[in-house]
Amino acid sequence: MLANAIADKFPNQLRYIHWSAKYMTSSHSRFFRRVAHSLRAFRVDGADAFGSLRNGVSLPVLTHIDTSSTDLDLEWIAEWKLPSITHVAISDISPSHVLSKSLASANLTLISSRITWLTTSLPIQQILAGAQNLQELSYYISHPNNDLAISRDWTSDLRHQSLRYVRIEFAMYTRAGLLDYVRPISKQCFPMLKTLALELPAASMDRASEPSVTAFLSVNLDLSNHPISIATN
Repeated sequence: MLANAIADKFPNQLRYIHWSAKYMTSSHSRFFRRVAHSLRAFRVDGADAFGSLRNGVSLPVLTHIDTSSTDLDLEWIAEWKLPSITHVAISDISPSHVLSKSLASANLTLISSRITWLTTSLPIQQILAGAQNLQELSYYISHPNNDLAISRDWTSDLRHQSLRYVRIEFAMYTRAGLLDYVRPISKQCFPMLKTLALELPAASMDRASEPSVTAFLSVNLDLSNHPISIATN
């Protein structure tokens, strides 16, 4: 079989793979077995479906996986055995029961999670409870303006001892909604927090208005307790 012949050509000590083929299926299982004990980082671009490859993949030393530029969801990652995973970048985290399964398998190893598209509320409590050593959390949020103020992504009762860096990219916002959304993200609740990075759309904020957003937050928040940085995208 051609796929097996190609797989046999790969060095068995391969450490990094950037996969840009349209599909990955069970015919590629031989390839994964060949690099299973050397592969450290795996990035996928453009793949639509993994088919039956979803089951039976074990990559015991893989630490980084990035599928954020594809439509592959968390469901298939949950079926892979990734006992050493530390960094995960994905496009979406639904459904919630799959998130629980993934976090259970990466409870002590996961230190960085990046989510590039979020159309529903982020289950922050579930993520923080399921990843005890998480240090970095980054996500894109597409809530409409009026939804930010009533969002319960972050609540005042949340606590985590390892979280250091939170980056949130907003599709749209209002100053009042932004304030209510970030208020619970503080060093009082997250003592190791060093940076709360907010990326705001340039279409809603020009250079002249940028200081006013910063000033608005500084008046309404204690910035020594909320280490906020603001950028435009």
